[in-house]
Amino acid sequence: MLNYKGSCKRVDLIFRAKYPYYVTELYKISDLEYQIFLNEEVDDFLSLEKEYDNSIRFITSPVQLVNKRPSRFIEKVDPIDDSILGANYEGLPFTRFQLINHIECLYPNVLVSKIDTDHDKKVIHYSVNDEMYSGSIDELRETLMEASSPYDYRLTFSQEKKEPAKPTNIFEVVASSTLKNFDPGYLERDERLWFDNASNIYSGGFSKKDLFFFDEQTSKCLLDFSVFSNVNLRNHLLLYDEVFCILPLTEKMNDFLEKQKLSKDDLLYLIEQGRLKIVNTQPEFRLDHAFLKECYQTKSESVISRRALAALSAIDIVETQKNYIFKDIDFIRDIDPLLSKLSTECGQKPDFLKRILTWPTSALRNSFDALNLTATKSIPSFGVNQTITSHMTEETKKRCELEFLASSEAIHISHSLDATYYPFFEESSGFSDQQIAILMANSLNFYKLSNMQYLGEEQSMFNPELTRNISVELLSVFDVNDYISISEYLNEIENPLSRKCLNRLFTELSSLPIEERYVRIREYNEQVEKALRGKAVARNAVDLSVDGAGLFVPFISTGIKAAGWLGAKAQRKYPLLQEISNYISDKAHSSNVLKKEVSVLTQINRVARLKRTIE
Repeated sequence: MLNYKGSCKRVDLIFRAKYPYYVTELYKISDLEYQIFLNEEVDDFLSLEKEYDNSIRFITSPVQLVNKRPSRFIEKVDPIDDSILGANYEGLPFTRFQLINHIECLYPNVLVSKIDTDHDKKVIHYSVNDEMYSGSIDELRETLMEASSPYDYRLTFSQEKKEPAKPTNIFEVVASSTLKNFDPGYLERDERLWFDNASNIYSGGFSKKDLFFFDEQTSKCLLDFSVFSNVNLRNHLLLYDEVFCILPLTEKMNDFLEKQKLSKDDLLYLIEQGRLKIVNTQPEFRLDHAFLKECYQTKSESVISRRALAALSAIDIVETQKNYIFKDIDFIRDIDPLLSKLSTECGQKPDFLKRILTWPTSALRNSFDALNLTATKSIPSFGVNQTITSHMTEETKKRCELEFLASSEAIHISHSLDATYYPFFEESSGFSDQQIAILMANSLNFYKLSNMQYLGEEQSMFNPELTRNISVELLSVFDVNDYISISEYLNEIENPLSRKCLNRLFTELSSLPIEERYVRIREYNEQVEKALRGKAVARNAVDLSVDGAGLFVPFISTGIKAAGWLGAKAQRKYPLLQEISNYISDKAHSSNVLKKEVSVLTQINRVARLKRTIE
């Protein structure tokens, strides 16, 4: 008996993803006929029906879009709700390879020997190597039947070798069991993270704090070195607790290390110290997997593969949509007259404005099968870039769309990490994705911050602190010493208080017009030089004169000197002493931000300083 319920529910979901502001009802008329009733009045239903038949409905799914509720039916079918998108993979249309891959991802100890389809009997026959799988036939069959395929499954055991199968899309994420030659411990871990928790993620039961690589207490940035250049990594270590890095492909690794004046051992040291994490967005065979194995062995949480990034992205979309103030379809209906008026004012159709407002719901409904198939490489197909390019003229869209598609993945990953994204640049042409990054970041912030809690705090939607995207030029105001060893460099800057202070300094500089910025930088340089001339600077601790607080709270001055006496080794060995030192130093200079920032600049002067001249 054919069962088209699952595929028809999936088609209904795809329609509701494209039109999240419409209400639908799904009816089973017979085993071979289903209807999606559009419970809305639309201006041109015939055009919508044509689009549905040509672009949305699976060609094998017997389900019509109708604008009249059926009077007779077998049952009204429950839709795939937003909270159960990750449950059972219901109705997903698999290719032959994708079905094999799906089985081997769900069951890492299964090797599929063969798959055949008997269309006359409406059955999928598949063989599993019994030397690998010790479970029951019924267990495997029940798992597959939960996905509601139109055909039944028949499983047999076999000792045949695995049937060779390759994805048609190189970005499809393959089962970790097929990559044993990589010795991929992190691939197996992240595969389980996705497949064991996908249902929980979409129901809201698994959050970012449950991810092995996410720490909400740390400051973070994301650097994309996959294709183009970026600023020296040492600059970012000054400002952030954690640097997330997308490495280039294998053949470009040596060029990357040479430009950064780093070695693989330097990267491993940064990983060991918890300052660097590697973000993999490419298929494993395109990356230096021998080096990634070293990174994983140095610190297991330092390597984040595509399945883990898919989980991060899904969590972020779920959280954004859950908190989004305009997610309620009834609200969209209520403001329909206003949208009609606005559409006339701005020369756009009302449906366009509705799509802009309902993007988080649309992205959520499109995300599961896309992330499951190609992880974050699928983000451009449903990302915020879609809302930006959708209203462009055809000429502008043709010119810009590729750039938005190319940048969308990294922007979304960065936003999901709550990290600052640093745009790449092409040295010969000066090309950078900075402007595109700012557009998408501001759009994502609008959706993420449009919630009752944030609006209740009466903050601006576009708070500069939240939407800022520090430019490459601004970050380059630092001259860093890239000749000393990375361990020595890190010792000089390893102070969370310093990073917090420098981040504040960069926020201040980024908000100034360029001429005022240059004046302020010269002022800082003069203050630093004055401090350096006046006294020897104690290494690893702030040792500048204390402001008026020292007269009223005598222990502060003594406390700062005591913190300096501890030395760097003692502070690293006893983290509590470091925290106390930071607290005392922070309190000592809390009434004078300029002194505090000059103090930090003086402290790191040996390894990094503001440029004296800026081109």
